Amino acid sequence: MARFVIQLPDHFKPFEYTIAGDVVLIGRDPQQNDLVLHDTLKKISRKHAAVRRTQEGYVLEDTSTNGTCVNTRPIKRHLLSDGDLITMGGVILHFHLSETASRPVTIEETPLGDESVVMVRSALDVAEALPPIDFNQIEGGSSESVKKNIRQLEKKAEILSLLYELGKSLGQTFELETIFQRVIDLLFRVTPADRILILLKDRGTGELSPIAVKTRVGAARSGIEQGVVSKTIVTRVMDERVSLLSLDAQTDQQLGEVASIVLLGIHSVMCAPLAGRERVLGAIYLDRRDVKEAFTENDLDLLNAVAGQTATAVDNALAHEQLSREALARAAYGRFMPQHVVEQILSAPESVRLGGVNQVVTVLFADIRGFTPIAEKSRPEDVVRLLNQYFSLMTEIIFGHQGTLDKYIGDGLMAIFGAPYSSPDDPVNAVRAAMEMQRTVIQFNRGLVEQQLPEIKIGIGINTGEVTVGYIGSERRTDFTAIGDTVNLASRLESTAEPGQIRLSGSTRNLLPPDIPTRPLGEIKVKGKSEPVAVYECQLS
Repeated sequence: MARFVIQLPDHFKPFEYTIAGDVVLIGRDPQQNDLVLHDTLKKISRKHAAVRRTQEGYVLEDTSTNGTCVNTRPIKRHLLSDGDLITMGGVILHFHLSETASRPVTIEETPLGDESVVMVRSALDVAEALPPIDFNQIEGGSSESVKKNIRQLEKKAEILSLLYELGKSLGQTFELETIFQRVIDLLFRVTPADRILILLKDRGTGELSPIAVKTRVGAARSGIEQGVVSKTIVTRVMDERVSLLSLDAQTDQQLGEVASIVLLGIHSVMCAPLAGRERVLGAIYLDRRDVKEAFTENDLDLLNAVAGQTATAVDNALAHEQLSREALARAAYGRFMPQHVVEQILSAPESVRLGGVNQVVTVLFADIRGFTPIAEKSRPEDVVRLLNQYFSLMTEIIFGHQGTLDKYIGDGLMAIFGAPYSSPDDPVNAVRAAMEMQRTVIQFNRGLVEQQLPEIKIGIGINTGEVTVGYIGSERRTDFTAIGDTVNLASRLESTAEPGQIRLSGSTRNLLPPDIPTRPLGEIKVKGKSEPVAVYECQLS
């Protein structure tokens, strides 16, 4: 059956959910959903999504107001594939398909034929399928040859079974440590290696580092357990994308002078590249000290097969790690920034660093008028519910007009238009967002009345000018914000706004088109300014 592996925020332990029925409803309301999710970001809707089993396969449908992403892309309807990474708010669901998705096919009822001709076996049965052989019954001068061939067939059947098991087990994990441990265990079972190393290449620095090193129990240990490996061999294997086998490394002209081989008394060496989809990820290196039992060409063929499976598993694990990081980052940034800004940041993560730049932005402050008396007369849970509903609506409006949510301040909020990415339309976007916020509050109040909660009104102040904007804080915690006199004036304008009013500075008003009506309110004295400031009111049309 298909299943989800679910990772909640704040580092809770992942848990699994098996998709047993034809429809699974997902959301935060335990009364309406089969899979109930909660996250600290409060981005899970009451009825967030549904998974339906169709003839195509498992289809995910988004039914939320907060959105759902599959492999970092927003979706409304998506046919799920094995390994898909689904993000809902701060929750990550990893989809695993342990059965073949139903697809439209033509089924022919053609009989297989005579049962004496047709044989059916599981891949796991291959190693056991060879009949037992009584070697005493083999007569003639070719008996040793026959015995040898039969032993080789038995070994190949065993190897085939082990490779099948390895491929199946590697497909069930994204943990590199687990992948490497399983690979090393198999290679020790089917090759005479005394030591096995798996090395990975750092994508940034190009440095090659041993990630897993293991020595066979009982092997001669004077130095071989050390992590010394021939860079000459590994570099050649990776650069040329070829596997290498040396039957006698001590006498090999190309390898006999390699210091690590001479030092450790290595007599036989094998190495194969881990060739990923886009680049060579590293290499698997095996060596053997015993002169009597060297690696063979069959061992090299096996190593090639194992290296191919390992490279695919490592590729998948690294891709999963990257997707998980992006999903968590998207959930974090998505709390404050519109989707297009989040995507730009993720495409250039080096831009997220401490420090700021000076640039022109439009700053918006909004605050609920008379909220303290409302809070004093209402139950705490009602106050929290009111604020959550209000902030959810206001945040979506800000994002919809290409703004960035800077912060919540009690019952107020601060938004920036023009950072981190600026546009000539930033002042217009800010004012249109303010107008929609005021209209939405009117509609919002109708819902509050139905919930027997008090109505609210907000005042808004907007100013345009130069600020210092950027990532400010420490290496452990960073906030994207703006500071400067422009921010202070926007806050002062908001504090003087009447309930239901939008107040603008002259610098913002002068950048608006004629279709946004404004009227002058005269000049007012504000804190921090030596001269009076011209103030305008934006009139709702």
